[in-house]
Formats: sequence, structure tokens, C-alpha cells
Amino acid sequence: MAEIFYEVIRDYSANIHHEVGINNAILHFHHQLELLYIEEGNVTVTINDDTKVLTKGQVAIVDSFDNHQYIHEENAISRCLIIPVSYLKRYTTFMASKSIKNHFITDEAFAQRIYEKMINVVNSLKANELILVGNVSLLLGTIIDNNVVANSDKTNYDLVKNILLYIEENYKSSITLDSIANHFGYSKYYFSHIFNKCFRCNLNDYLNLVRCRHSINCVKDEHMSVSDAAFTSGFVSMRTFYRTFKKYFNVTPKEYFHKNKKK
Repeated sequence: MAEIFYEVIRDYSANIHHEVGINNAILHFHHQLELLYIEEGNVTVTINDDTKVLTKGQVAIVDSFDNHQYIHEENAISRCLIIPVSYLKRYTTFMASKSIKNHFITDEAFAQRIYEKMINVVNSLKANELILVGNVSLLLGTIIDNNVVANSDKTNYDLVKNILLYIEENYKSSITLDSIANHFGYSKYYFSHIFNKCFRCNLNDYLNLVRCRHSINCVKDEHMSVSDAAFTSGFVSMRTFYRTFKKYFNVTPKEYFHKNKKK
């Protein structure tokens, strides 16, 4: 199986993301809910263990933590709308023991209703918050209308959320597999199994990625030096920091900040 990435950088965004174009994506997952509407051509969409070629006017629904991948054929164009966690509270409560029944919407009438609600959300991005929240709620209600199934085996959403929150609050300290497993009342072996199942990576890789993200904020927002930012973010070794940064951003910290320097 291809390697699956947890998209931690985008997952912490509080903004609704909208993009029209060639939205190719390698196999990844995140906390947010994502919709892909095919504007033109054919797009091969993989969601979890299912793959389908979607054509113009069809929709893919990617629920929280679903693995997904998009491959656009030549001249294909799609519309991607990503709804962040802050807009999903009532939705996630409703979906706590349920799953999306059909991720691939090929029924013309159903797909059109979803598309219209997507456009309403996009058109209200600059409106007042109440209008935007209302349109998001209508969109979420539409995609789950007669399209959910009970699933008692679904990963416990609250546990996943609490793990994320715990790491976010304690990333600067020396978190180990033993300490976090003990905090949640599991053996380290069982917790490791849960973590790998939920995030498709091990604890150390995820923790170091979170620390890298915070180091970027320290340099950009607090004007720290790169080394101070690394240690402030919980790294105990600059070697580990540089190795991790290069692994996830494909450039060194110096190259990254030079490229992204505010003009």
C-alpha cells in the first residue's frame, strides 16, 4: 500500500479552503471534511479502499480522517471545498456512530444539489459569519441526507480529538509513548496501535511535525532565530530539527524562511 500522509499543516487552518483547477493530491488524510466537484473531464478518486473515475457533474465526499487521493486526466478541472473543524461541531456529533454511505455521488440530481450548496458557501465567504455558518450547515445537511449508515466500529472521534489536543498542549515537553499512553490509560503497545491506525504514522513523526509547524510560527510571528524557535518548540537537538524539517518541507529551514520571507 502507498504511504499515507496526515496533512497536519492544513489541518490546523481555521479557514474554509476553496480552489478550482487541477487539484491532484497524493494519498493523505486530515481532520477536515472535503468535497470535490468535477467541472470538466475525468478524475480518478480514491477514498479509503474504493476507487472510482468521476466525470463532469459528479461529486466526491471525503469525511474526516478518510484516506483520499485525486488524479486528474488531461484537461480535467475540479472544484475543491474544504470545511475546517470549527464548522463541523454539530456534524461530528451527529456522525459519532455513523459513516458516509456513498462517497461517490453520481446521481445527477443529488450532485447538483450539493454543487449549489457549495457555491452558496463560496459566495458567502466574505459575508457576515452568520450567513456563512448557515450556508455551511445547509451544505452539510445536504451531503448526509439519506446518505449515512450506522457504524458501531467507527473510530472514537472524542479519543482522536483528545489525543490531538493533548499533543497541542504538551508538544514543548518531553512526550514519550509511555507518558501519553499512561495519560490516556492504555498500555504503550495498545496506544501505539490506536495512534498508528488513526494517524497512519508513529507518535514521534507526528510530534516532530507539530513542533516544526510551531517553529515556523515562532520565526515568522515572534521573530525568533531558527535555533531558538527549534528549542522553544520542543526539539532537544538541532540535528533532529533539521532532519525532520527537511523530511516534511523538502527544504532546509534557512531555505524555507528565505523563500517565504515577507516582502
